[in-house]
Amino acid sequence: MHKQLMRGAAVLGAVAIVASACVDLDISNTRAPDREQALAEASSVESLIAGTFDVYFGVVHDGTSVNHLFPNLGPQVTATPWAGAIPQTREPRPTFDNSPDIPAATGPDGPRDLWAGLNEVLSSAYDGLRAVRVDGVKFTSGSLDNTPRAEAFGKFMQGLAWGYLATIFDQVIVIPETEALQSDAAEQVRQALVPWEEGLEAALGALDEAIAIAEENSFSFPSSSETYLWFGSPSELTSQQFVELANTMAARFLVLSARTPAERAALDWSRVLAYTDNGLTYDFGTSLSTGNRSSWLLSGSQAVIEVSSDAVCCYRLSYRVVGPADTSGRYQEWIAMPPAERMPFLVETPDRRITGALPTLSGSYVRYRSNFNGFNATAGTYRQSHYQWGRHAIRHGVSPLSSSYNNGFAYMATADENNLLRAEALLRLGDAQGAAELINITRTRSQTASGEPNLPPVTAAGVPESPSCVPRTDTGECGSLLTALRYERILETLNLDAIIGYADMRGFGMLPEGTFLQQPIPGNELDLLQMPIYSYGGVGTEFGAVYQPTD
Repeated sequence: MHKQLMRGAAVLGAVAIVASACVDLDISNTRAPDREQALAEASSVESLIAGTFDVYFGVVHDGTSVNHLFPNLGPQVTATPWAGAIPQTREPRPTFDNSPDIPAATGPDGPRDLWAGLNEVLSSAYDGLRAVRVDGVKFTSGSLDNTPRAEAFGKFMQGLAWGYLATIFDQVIVIPETEALQSDAAEQVRQALVPWEEGLEAALGALDEAIAIAEENSFSFPSSSETYLWFGSPSELTSQQFVELANTMAARFLVLSARTPAERAALDWSRVLAYTDNGLTYDFGTSLSTGNRSSWLLSGSQAVIEVSSDAVCCYRLSYRVVGPADTSGRYQEWIAMPPAERMPFLVETPDRRITGALPTLSGSYVRYRSNFNGFNATAGTYRQSHYQWGRHAIRHGVSPLSSSYNNGFAYMATADENNLLRAEALLRLGDAQGAAELINITRTRSQTASGEPNLPPVTAAGVPESPSCVPRTDTGECGSLLTALRYERILETLNLDAIIGYADMRGFGMLPEGTFLQQPIPGNELDLLQMPIYSYGGVGTEFGAVYQPTD
């Protein structure tokens, strides 16, 4: 597992709960020798809770295997993958190999590390919350009682971990802090496994508890200039801002949990609307700095190396992200071809987030790359792309791009995301005009020095044909309002973390044929739990994606 995850566990002295006892965390054994010693002092318990975000960030932003596999599966980005990951990301997609004895280098590390890291978050949250709620530990600073802050944070982190486990895996380990650990760890884990739907409800329940505690108390979380415990944001985060964040995360998990377009359409959109009504009005994220917190996701998405006189990127943007903006017809030709016949092309678009006035000029989110050095053509020319995401480095003025992983502010949830979640809820509930107004916030935002709007506003009827029809469907028609919403969500939430793009593409029917729609419990964990090995994915299987975009 990545050093960020290892550091989070080692520094905090986290003691694994029963879930972690049967999870191969691959973390150095530098923890306190037992639970009682680690939780003997209130300050240790508070640090244990406060450090869970660092572990979470290390999974969804700085874990190399997670951040390599899921964005490529999405596909948000495209690359010639590490040799072991090629079977998982080729098109059409095969059944995921979940054998417990296959080497890590052959591809299963992404799901294994996601499962292990999120359960590590739950491990620490369990110990901290149990110390507070069962053992009666209090956290004070002079006359100030900081216990509600720690309790709200612990429930919030439970919600994040259960929420992403439910988004990706078919089953989730749910052991609340009110339940004591048993001597037979494996049996307790087997009994604690619930279907992902129940795991999602556990996540939403934890987030609701966090919201309730924060609404009843006034507190703040320190900025990164003081500590990288808690969130490590550039400025203090108030309890009201925390409430907004928890509401948006709850809406995110509700929407991203859908495995298919049909499931997404059938969601409880009134519930999503209620959460977004109290969601983010600011952009949430964390400070990046050398030696404290870095993002492999941002590095892999933006980094360049010099070959001859040209630049070569690690990842390029998938044409499924930028192609719907193309007005030349080339994207429609590209997507209609069998994967083996697809070749990279130049995108002509009025969307200045993607290109400048010419297809070979960079936009405000995306950089043009002229060559494909570093891409192995034998792995498929359909992987090649001229366009590379560079939004983080561009808006922070970070140069070279390869240093951007430990500079600036890593956006992780934004007011734009909340607006677009709300827009979809309004659209699904019949308020097309309200949805259009929210979609137009990002769509028409100026992306040029002239201060002119970017794209013409959509209407309740969808994308206008004149002066430009963007985005377009796979067959070239002007998109519906749902198509416009899909386009904005994929472009605007790109790289908030490693999971959002995959889950959004899944719910919009845009995963390549055969991509797994959910992950099994990792094979190595099934082996430890003495449970049968199973898997998902592959063309024509129940949980293999069918490419059918919701236009």
